[in-house]
Amino acid sequence: MLNTFGKAIIPENEAGRLRALHHYDLIDSLPEATFNNIAQIMAQVFGTPIALISLVDEQEVVFKANVGMPEVDRTDRGVSLCSLAVLDTEPTVFEDALREPCLLANPLVTGDFGLQFYAGAPLITHDGYTIGTACVIDKQPRAFTESDRQLLVRFATLIMDEIERRRKFQQQREQEEQYKRIFLATSDAILIVDHEGRLTEANPVACRLYGYTHEDFLQLGSTDLIHPDDRSSFRTITTNPSNDTPFATESTHQHKSGRPIQVAVKGQTFTYRGRPHLMLAVKDVTLRKETEAVLQRTQILLQTALSAGRVATWLWELPTNQIYADENLADLFSIGEQRATAGLSLDEFISAIHPDDRERVQAQFRAAVDTRTGLDTEYRIVLANGDIRWVIVRAQFAGHSPQLPDLLLGVLVDITDRKLAELRYLESEEQLKLAIDAASLGTWDYDLVTGRVQWSDTCKALFGLPPGISVTADVLMGRVHPDDRERVSRANGQALNPAGDGQHDLIFRTVSMEGYQRWVHAKGKTMRNEQGQLIRFTGIVFDISEVKQSQEALRRSAEELEQRVTERTSALNEANQQLQKSNASLSEFAYVASHDLQEPLRKIQAFGDILLNGHGLNLNQEGLDMIQRMQASANRMSSLVRDLLMYSRLSTQTARREQVSLTDVLTDVIDDLELAIQDTGATIDVGELPVVEGDESQLRQLLQNLLSNALKFRRPDTPPYIHVRATRIAATDLPAFIVPVRPAAEYQYVQVTDNGIGFDNRYAERIFQVFQRLHGKSQYAGTGIGLAVCQKVVANHGGVIKAIAQPGQGATFEIYLPVADKSLLHSA
Repeated sequence: MLNTFGKAIIPENEAGRLRALHHYDLIDSLPEATFNNIAQIMAQVFGTPIALISLVDEQEVVFKANVGMPEVDRTDRGVSLCSLAVLDTEPTVFEDALREPCLLANPLVTGDFGLQFYAGAPLITHDGYTIGTACVIDKQPRAFTESDRQLLVRFATLIMDEIERRRKFQQQREQEEQYKRIFLATSDAILIVDHEGRLTEANPVACRLYGYTHEDFLQLGSTDLIHPDDRSSFRTITTNPSNDTPFATESTHQHKSGRPIQVAVKGQTFTYRGRPHLMLAVKDVTLRKETEAVLQRTQILLQTALSAGRVATWLWELPTNQIYADENLADLFSIGEQRATAGLSLDEFISAIHPDDRERVQAQFRAAVDTRTGLDTEYRIVLANGDIRWVIVRAQFAGHSPQLPDLLLGVLVDITDRKLAELRYLESEEQLKLAIDAASLGTWDYDLVTGRVQWSDTCKALFGLPPGISVTADVLMGRVHPDDRERVSRANGQALNPAGDGQHDLIFRTVSMEGYQRWVHAKGKTMRNEQGQLIRFTGIVFDISEVKQSQEALRRSAEELEQRVTERTSALNEANQQLQKSNASLSEFAYVASHDLQEPLRKIQAFGDILLNGHGLNLNQEGLDMIQRMQASANRMSSLVRDLLMYSRLSTQTARREQVSLTDVLTDVIDDLELAIQDTGATIDVGELPVVEGDESQLRQLLQNLLSNALKFRRPDTPPYIHVRATRIAATDLPAFIVPVRPAAEYQYVQVTDNGIGFDNRYAERIFQVFQRLHGKSQYAGTGIGLAVCQKVVANHGGVIKAIAQPGQGATFEIYLPVADKSLLHSA
């Protein structure tokens, strides 16, 4: 830049001065009457031919107002004396320019223009920058008094005030224009409410939001737009615009049609034409509200999914080495949720890593931090109670700025179940391989996409091919027995048919290259991708030659067995016929025993009575004794015949099936034994007994025999005590040694316990055999058939009877009777 003054003309605050100048937007602006009038007055007051309002720009001096040089609107900064005037805050005056050393090279002074006088006062902004001058110029030297200087400063102040006023007016106009553009272009609805609560303006967005025309709006009050449910609370805000506190709220407005609108409202008061007004910015948040509801539901679902999936989230703040976690991680590490969200130290986080994994995981964390890359790793953690869990950790960095410290955001997922499943899978896969090898199973795997086929060596061997060689499907088909090839080919085609089920199950023969023939069984299945396309065909093949040989041998054995069964069936039919004849004979014998054998016995007993009654006085003691022995033998024989007859009937007759109350049956038995009970002083203690399905007469015989034995086999010095009780038990609760005749889900368990002489428990099975006695006839009367009858009755009812005893300690007889499906337990 040209400088004719011989000294620096650029002030130290040049950059700020230029910014201040350009802030007023005066350079190259159109002439303005106000500034021209001031310049005209300056020329008149100071009596100079030239008066200027100059603006000192970076390279030139621009004249905002010009009196006396209409043909010039600017000059070079290095030539204009105004460049010197802006270097000082006081007026710059040259009364005789030709006498000023700094102006001797200035063309305006020494040239044709002939400038002889200059007085310029700087235009100083409110923040102290000199942006130009108010100056007067003459081509004649002249005196310039102190009062002239002060007057020129006042003109400069007046000009600067006008510049400031102009800027404010311009800013206000720009602001109004900007507000107008915003008012019209904003995406929010804008409403202006006056001090009386009337709507005075509305933008197009408001018209669309509420459904009113602009003219309609001007007839409404602000509360007319509010939904009735919110109107009372909103009226207080909109009818008091004098309150200059900004506010923000959300409420429900309504469309012209009455449709509710969820809105967010921001309000600010302002003064217009001396009156307070309220500007409302209204945003339709109906969609946001609906979205928030959806997001809230989604957040609940997400949190539920995170909890169900055992996914924990965490944040590592690197500058502080603090880790903040959510409640899922707190639950996993058994620490309080408040403590987890307040922050854990990195050492606490690291110390939970399994010692065998810690060094590796720490190295991965350090590498992630150093390289600012993500983290994806699996490792074990040790919980406070000692449990070991597998977790997967994934993390990413989230920003780097002074306002946002380095953060590593991550998730931690408990994958213990998956890891255990993987281990079980690997174990099962290894076990499967061992099983395949142990079972000599051949395998094949046909990739239908690539066409690649893998055959195991065992598979090749089953087709009579050596291991290790490369074979094709055609080679294997060549080793199939000629009679089976068509069937094998058809089965393969069906398995590979996309419309089929993909199953392959076929038995056929293979022939080795040496001619050895074997039977094999091939089982396979095709697999499909997500689109349903066939992608794989896998299966196994195994040698069943021995099975086939066994089947052949079994077939021959079956034929021989069938022949033998036919022969045995014929023999069995013959035996059944003989059995029927035997049963008929037995029934006939029973009749004979009950009638023909009893008749002689009765005569013997009758003749014995006649001898004793009619001739007893004529007999000596020996004769009387012989007759008494004869009668006793006849009585025993008669009892034996009756018991044998009863036992025979139990063996040949089918027990009836009816509902029998054991309580009623036992009551009858006790009545029958009343004399024996009185004679022995016995006590019969009867508990609650059930109703069972069976033959009443047989069950009476069972209980009568057991009670009779208990009264008979008593201790001489102790009155008999007999306890009868019952309960219902499940089959699964039966002792292992109890095997009833007929299986059932439940059994009635009846016990008859006495305090008699008991017996050695070694004979617990023997006592139920016919004619088996543990005591002599002289000690205890009886035929030795009573307990055999009991066992037969219980067996006829599908149950079992057992005895438990100790000598001198009494005996217990345990009876297990199956419960029929429709029978019920009742108290009699």
